[in-house]
Amino acid sequence: SALYKGAQDKELALLGAVLAMAGHYIGAGQKTAELQKQYLQLEKKMYRDVTTIKGDVLRLGVIHKNVNEIFVPRANAFYRFGEQVMSDETRELIDSIYNASDELRKLKAQRDEILSRLEELESDISDTGNNIEFYKSDIANGKAFLASESGNFSSANALMPREPFILSNIITFGYLGKRYARNYSEWHLQYGNFVRSYKDMQAEVTMDEEELKKLVRDLKVFEMEHSKLKKQLDSVSSAMRGMLKADKETKLKIVRNLDNIVRLLHVAKDILQSRLDGNLVHTVSFAEPAESELPKEIAGRLNQFIAEEFGPVPEYDAPEQDDSGAGTADEVPDEELMVDRLEDDTIQGSVKLLQSVIELNTMKLNNALSAAEYDRMLKNLKDEYAVQVDAINRQSDVLLKTLRRINLAENRDELIAGLSDLTGNKSRLTASDLDLILSGEKKIEI
Repeated sequence: SALYKGAQDKELALLGAVLAMAGHYIGAGQKTAELQKQYLQLEKKMYRDVTTIKGDVLRLGVIHKNVNEIFVPRANAFYRFGEQVMSDETRELIDSIYNASDELRKLKAQRDEILSRLEELESDISDTGNNIEFYKSDIANGKAFLASESGNFSSANALMPREPFILSNIITFGYLGKRYARNYSEWHLQYGNFVRSYKDMQAEVTMDEEELKKLVRDLKVFEMEHSKLKKQLDSVSSAMRGMLKADKETKLKIVRNLDNIVRLLHVAKDILQSRLDGNLVHTVSFAEPAESELPKEIAGRLNQFIAEEFGPVPEYDAPEQDDSGAGTADEVPDEELMVDRLEDDTIQGSVKLLQSVIELNTMKLNNALSAAEYDRMLKNLKDEYAVQVDAINRQSDVLLKTLRRINLAENRDELIAGLSDLTGNKSRLTASDLDLILSGEKKIEI
């Protein structure tokens, strides 16, 4: 009846309104969950970046402490005192070697003269060698030009007019002379510059070849003299080494000064080669923790629950109509179809909202676990740096005592001992080492 149909329409309208409102709140819940997931993703990245920055700040702190308390004070101390000590030791070493006897002084003077001449010869050999290479290149280029233009030069010479015999010119009343002058002028205008350039190049190549031969002879003379002087230098140096080995007192003085110089050179090398630990050179980076997922058993039960409670959403097609536009007798009213669709949308929205809530809570759990893992890695890094800081503190305490000894040193021996302790290098040179060095069996290596 009309009354029943009206009541039914009201119920459908009320149910449709309730479903529409429920769908609105469900949609709002989905958007909120999506925004919260995006926020959690940003929060996770920010936590990682903040932890990385904290780690880098710790790393830079260790670097600053190492440089400020070890590297700079050590280098500064050696800079203040090392140069003067090295100069004094070197001067005494030279005096010990060359002023030990009149014979040694004579040998030194002879050796200096030979070295001076060898230096001049080496400069002459170098200059002469460079000049030889220049002339070789210049001659090669000149010959290449002459070879490439040889045909043109021959053709130009063949075309050059020949001056007539003087008697023939007289018999022709100067006609042959005038014709020759005219022809020669035309030939010179066309070929004159080329022929002159070709002949100039021939002359230049000839002179360069003569100069090259002279340079080669000079080079041989220089090399022979250099070889002769090298033998003389070896002989003088051998004689000096023999005299030094024989004089025990002089040898002891040399060992003392040379040992101090070698020790200081070792200290300088160690200071120059000071390095930071490998883990301090590069920026801090943390491995991204693995994300947790719902256990397979729980995820399976959840999917089963959703399927059993809500089931699949049926697909609805538009109602069929006849040609007149009237509905069929079994046509579903528009209100009922609309309510059914709202109901299906609400169910599917509820399922998606449930899934979003599950994903959201999973992300919250992952963020919490990730933050805890980052905190753990940062704590491990702090502990690692703390060990390095303790080592730096111990080195700093030792260095402060060494610097105090250096500043309060009353003589050069105490100063050298303090400078040697800057890096803890204990290498020493003995008299037996000096014998091996003088005999050429050992080299001083820094």
